[in-house]
Amino acid sequence: FSSDGEYLDILVTARSNDAAVGISLDVFRYSMLAIKMAQDTGLKPRFVQFSSANNHVYEINRQDIIAIISREPKLDVPWIEFNPDKDLFSLDPEIDIELKNYKPHPAVKFDIAK
Repeated sequence: FSSDGEYLDILVTARSNDAAVGISLDVFRYSMLAIKMAQDTGLKPRFVQFSSANNHVYEINRQDIIAIISREPKLDVPWIEFNPDKDLFSLDPEIDIELKNYKPHPAVKFDIAK
């Protein structure tokens, strides 16, 4: 984490990552962490920077990846609201975290590479 006194930024470095599944999940998770940490410290969340030394795509997932990146982007931006009365370590995800305005594309299930 780093801050200039107004904003909170986070830089995440991963050793290895599945580009099709892992990166988007990790960026989402660390974004949630940054938002809540900023809320708890009175800062504004700003940048989530994610780097990975070894990104990989499995051949078994090629057609699913092509289908996903061929979709038209949705312009309605979802957001997350956290219970402001609870700190990061006392949140109950079922009660204290709410995802708003989420309108996903149909799900794609990726096969596990062997």
